[in-house]
Amino acid sequence: MGAQAIEYSRAAPSPLAPVGEPADAAAVAGRVMSAALGALDILAIALGDRLGSTGTGTVLRPRTMREYAAQAGYSRVDILPIDHDLWRFYHLHL
Repeated sequence: MGAQAIEYSRAAPSPLAPVGEPADAAAVAGRVMSAALGALDILAIALGDRLGSTGTGTVLRPRTMREYAAQAGYSRVDILPIDHDLWRFYHLHL
């Protein structure tokens, strides 16, 4: 078995996903606030990095994770079936 990695990122729902229960609305509001803070702090710092940061910020959607993993030499990325409100977990395979 080749080298593998487990990675996690903020769980970002589709921007067009419907909001169901009031608790869902609070979770979406929390995610929006987290993304906004990431954009104002972490993204700004990354964009100022003189070493050439990609400037992604704090939220990686599955497509972006797959693109970055492929650039790093991983051949496959699976989303792990871990149910969590804030995080999405990935299994990266070489």
